[in-house]
Amino acid sequence: MDQLLTDTEHTVALNSFYRVGGEHRPATTTDLRITYDSDSLFVVFRCHEDNMSFLTASHEQDWYSLDGSPAGSETSTDVSSPPFPDEVDIFIQPDMGDPLYYHFAATLDGLTFGCERVWASNVDDGKGGNRSVSLSKVNAFEATVTRKTDEWLAFFQIPWKTVGGKPSSYFGLLPVRTRWRNGEFSSPVATDFVEQLPVDLFIETHFTGGSAEQGCQASLCQLSSGLLRWQRPAVVVHPGLETRHQISEMQERLHSPT
Repeated sequence: MDQLLTDTEHTVALNSFYRVGGEHRPATTTDLRITYDSDSLFVVFRCHEDNMSFLTASHEQDWYSLDGSPAGSETSTDVSSPPFPDEVDIFIQPDMGDPLYYHFAATLDGLTFGCERVWASNVDDGKGGNRSVSLSKVNAFEATVTRKTDEWLAFFQIPWKTVGGKPSSYFGLLPVRTRWRNGEFSSPVATDFVEQLPVDLFIETHFTGGSAEQGCQASLCQLSSGLLRWQRPAVVVHPGLETRHQISEMQERLHSPT
């Protein structure tokens, strides 16, 4: 794991994690390294914590019964089930044109999970969000959790054959981290609270060649594969103190009789 974390030449680093919903606060530091060989995909999360002796939380209910979102228990009525457990997740969509994806997770207390899911739709059905129509447990992968002084590491080795073979073209990838102590949910992708799982926001990934995004500063972006995707801000800019005072004064004038 340490070798992967320090190898900048043969790994891809994703270190900019944003809070879900565009919350204008920095996320707790998370370093992510991704690499691969002919047989497997390797993912390492380095999760900073300023107090490793602090209480942690895991899922109190069956992990496989959740809706499939990184914080799937947020829809649960069981108050004993934390909405944001201390967990890291990695999602893999082998074919970005197919709703099938794989979900692998590891918790701070060392529990590991894996499954294959298929979404019914990427469109809100009006009944509380999308639901997966099928689920199969996946055990053919390795995951280990290591606790250190001010951080914890989660290492995943996922054989390509576990996800149907090494992708021959573009595939989707989404890493996320959740923290119980302050209800934090962060990802390199700008996601929203109401999304059960943003399948259409998976990071487009490929093995060779450089990126060729066009119009990436515009609202509509064309990815390397030719796929068009709407951009959204990772951090929502809220009014400053002076602007809020002006709004308050305007509201008072509007409410005052003339």
